[in-house]
Amino acid sequence: MIQIDATTSLLFKTVPCFILYAEIHRKFLGFFSLVKHNLPEIIADVPYRVEPQHPLPIICLIKDANHYPIVLHRIWYKLHLANGQVKQQNLWDIPVKISSRYWYKIFKLDLPHDRQQFLSLDLHVEVERKDKKYHCTNDNYRGTSHASFKIWMANEPLPRFPNLLLGDVHYHSNYTDDQVEFGAPLPIAVEMAQAIGLDFFCVTDHSYDLDDYPHNCLQNDPSLTKWKMFHREVKMLNQAQQTKTKPVIIIPGEEVSVRNSQGRNVHMLVLNDGKFYPGSGDSAENWFKLRSEFQIADILQNLSDHAVAIAAHSGYRAPLLEYLLIQRGKWEMEDCELQNLTGLQILNGENNESFRRGLHQWRELLLKGKKLYIFAGNDAHGNFNRYRQLGLPFLHMRERQAQLFGQMRTAVFVEKPAKLEQIVTALKQGISMITSGPVANLQATGEHGHRANLGETIHDRKIQLRILAKSSLECGALQEVILLRGDLQQRQEIVLQLWREFSSNWDFETILKCSISSGHEYYYRLEILTDKGNFCYTNPIWQKTEKKAR
Repeated sequence: MIQIDATTSLLFKTVPCFILYAEIHRKFLGFFSLVKHNLPEIIADVPYRVEPQHPLPIICLIKDANHYPIVLHRIWYKLHLANGQVKQQNLWDIPVKISSRYWYKIFKLDLPHDRQQFLSLDLHVEVERKDKKYHCTNDNYRGTSHASFKIWMANEPLPRFPNLLLGDVHYHSNYTDDQVEFGAPLPIAVEMAQAIGLDFFCVTDHSYDLDDYPHNCLQNDPSLTKWKMFHREVKMLNQAQQTKTKPVIIIPGEEVSVRNSQGRNVHMLVLNDGKFYPGSGDSAENWFKLRSEFQIADILQNLSDHAVAIAAHSGYRAPLLEYLLIQRGKWEMEDCELQNLTGLQILNGENNESFRRGLHQWRELLLKGKKLYIFAGNDAHGNFNRYRQLGLPFLHMRERQAQLFGQMRTAVFVEKPAKLEQIVTALKQGISMITSGPVANLQATGEHGHRANLGETIHDRKIQLRILAKSSLECGALQEVILLRGDLQQRQEIVLQLWREFSSNWDFETILKCSISSGHEYYYRLEILTDKGNFCYTNPIWQKTEKKAR
């Protein structure tokens, strides 16, 4: 690969499309930046919510101290409780020299028993560089608010059924590490997942980062050292989790840049495949190379049997600069119809227009007879409580409370104790749903005793549908439970039944009888809405009957 100047590459990559911890040690054309300073990045983070009886993990992450060595003098927190009480305590007060690329500590704070409240926390860090002391609160980025973290302390777990696991299918670790972005180390993500209430998460680092040398993001490594390191670390962490009462399982993957049917760059999540798939068309590592190595079909035809392939943020539309400069495109209908595609990640951290486009596209595909499933992730690069992002190149930073790790979830039904292979199978077979809070289940029983779960097909003409929904005070009272039926002959989806009155705000269960004519094919799916705007969408159950012989 031709190594190019980092600032040229950075001009591409500062287009506002990344959800990340921001790399700020670069200058526009080598001489201009309003966000650069001569200190390492110092970042604090906490989960946006904490499960009952779980301590609050607080992280302090210091990056690029190999270029900007410091002495860390002190770390302390200030905690504001809902009753107005303020607590302050030292977490670190022993001077230590830091000169490594990554340095981090995870502190665990025991919390008051009075839960079901928001807490406000600030992490203060005092460092020294070249005989000058610096103090930062929550991060040392220029142009960010340094505002207090808001943390929801739950007194009840996230809603779930027995054998239902909650996860995030799109997360970036520190193996995504280049000119403008980096994620958090995997051990941090495991701690945060446990606090939030996740059972699994998929690490989908960029293909154009995984093939770089570990300490040179602009040069490819033919030995794939970084990719191999990533898989070894995932395996080691999963082995360590086997002894835990509530293990968190990491599913290895990558986010591959591929060419769509129009020859433009889109992203595909490839999970649990032992092969590495290069993809660098939109990496901006080479000015003259904007064509990704593979078409979508190339990868789908070469997937391992146990792998999952998902269209990443399928409803996303690239901004004009991305479209023009790095040839970003979108997932076209013909791309989604290719064989071996498992489904679409339509929910990417926000209930926004991209999500609605993805949902509409998925419905159109279902009505065309395509058996595809939906998934949810957040595309977070770290970002456990706050989204921090480079805005216009080298001019300012952005912050918001969206696309946080574990905020939007994919839930799968798996027999416990769960293993990685079972979770992957459930994802591959669509025994799952997407949710921002409530959960649901749909089960079909045929007139001859046959049964079907989410993602499966039942062949009886007369069936009973068992419909379940569950929510919590945190997620909101049940407001609507909607059963939808899609007619594949008429290519029309209708609301078959709508419930708005419930004997309980938090639990709902009912049985509905359905019958269809011979030779017809339908699907059924559920949508749940709460009074706090949270939602759940299940994957379908299909009902298909053969025509009677004359």
